[in-house]
Amino acid sequence: MKEMTVTKILGAILFAALVVMAIKVVTNHLYGTEGEEPATEQAAPAEQAAAPAQPAEKPAEMKKEEAPAAAPAKEAAPAAPAATETAAAGGGNADAGAQVFKNHLCFACHSFEAGKNGAGPSLHGVFGGKAGEAPGFSFSDDLKNSGLVWNEENLDKWVQGPQKVVAGAKMMLAKPVTDAGDRANLIAYIKREASK
Repeated sequence: MKEMTVTKILGAILFAALVVMAIKVVTNHLYGTEGEEPATEQAAPAEQAAAPAQPAEKPAEMKKEEAPAAAPAKEAAPAAPAATETAAAGGGNADAGAQVFKNHLCFACHSFEAGKNGAGPSLHGVFGGKAGEAPGFSFSDDLKNSGLVWNEENLDKWVQGPQKVVAGAKMMLAKPVTDAGDRANLIAYIKREASK
């Protein structure tokens, strides 16, 4: 009888640990706290803070370098329409797009293998195809009847919010892709992988 009680207690502890680990993994994916990018971004300010302690001539040079770097980031935020045009125009980096595909959890629902649907349809051959026509996947009637053709411009809008493109779309994004550069890279990656 005592062995059964001990076994149940150990099982409950292991189960609780598993649940905590699963929550941590999901949280890291949803909020982007996992990976090398945040650590790199945090390291840069530390390096900049340490650099002014160098000779007196260096801080003036660094201020010149810092000002242009800070200005584009501030300018990019208000110019949302221009950012959308940039992303739709293409020119993204497919290798960087692979990380965006991972960070925004696209892989959780989509594959690039022909006919391999998950919670979302396979993206194999998606470019140039009509929305709502992937074989073996059940789409909403709104998407099937939308007449939408997958190209850079439509995909750029889609990854920001599917319901903004087709009101009755079933797809829900865990993390909409709001950054124009990330969208351009993601589109380049999907275009490359979907054509293999």
